[in-house]
Amino acid sequence: MKHLTLFVLLVFYASYSLFAQTIGEDLMIDNDVPGYIIKINGDTIRGKVKVTNRAKNQVRVKFTPQSSFKSSTYKARDNKLLGYGYQTIENSGSLQKVYKYRHFLVKEADQPPVAFSSSIVFMEVKAMGSVSLYSYYVESNAQVENTYLHYYFMEAKYSENTDEVRQRKVLREHFERIAESFTEDCPGIRNKIGSAYGYANLDRIIIEYNSCQTVIIDGGCGDCEIEAERNRQEAARLKKEREKQQELEQFKSSKKKRN
Repeated sequence: MKHLTLFVLLVFYASYSLFAQTIGEDLMIDNDVPGYIIKINGDTIRGKVKVTNRAKNQVRVKFTPQSSFKSSTYKARDNKLLGYGYQTIENSGSLQKVYKYRHFLVKEADQPPVAFSSSIVFMEVKAMGSVSLYSYYVESNAQVENTYLHYYFMEAKYSENTDEVRQRKVLREHFERIAESFTEDCPGIRNKIGSAYGYANLDRIIIEYNSCQTVIIDGGCGDCEIEAERNRQEAARLKKEREKQQELEQFKSSKKKRN
């Protein structure tokens, strides 16, 4: 009986490790950073947002408007905000800081991100357009720091003539099937899903698909894909130039110190 119990526990922890991931927190955690809130009437108010961990960022936001020193805390379930956003640092590994914004909208998830909280949450927007993609984190074990279940929600209107939306939860094990179903009218991108584009590229898949739907309507997705590839190559070229310039400046600086 003891061996059977041990075996069951080993199976449980092995399966748990397949889904739970140790994920780093936002680099600006516990800091007040530039941000904004969107009130329920659509008004945008700018100020400072207090960054918390990935799960709690989805439950509530502590916000201080520019015109005041008094902060307020808004919960997603309170129906007072449409969303919020804040500026953070991209963990790119480069010497130069790269700033970006994280944007959140109120959505309904399949489960609360934190125990005893609501499933009405602030969900991070990864792509918006004909198809929208949202990133979602759930605390998987309160005893293990920074361990989350992470997955996505993908949604799109059934047609332009209706507000009815289809939404799918996207896990790693079945992302290919769902991504293909949402991009079936764009073979140039759909055919790369699972080969050139993996689960880690899900936001890139949807961003490029949305470009195919809006940038070059008459040319089709093939032309759009070529344009997207040109943009990626140009971005890569500029990044290399910046890195070379930084290396040169570091070399000159170290040479001056030696002299």
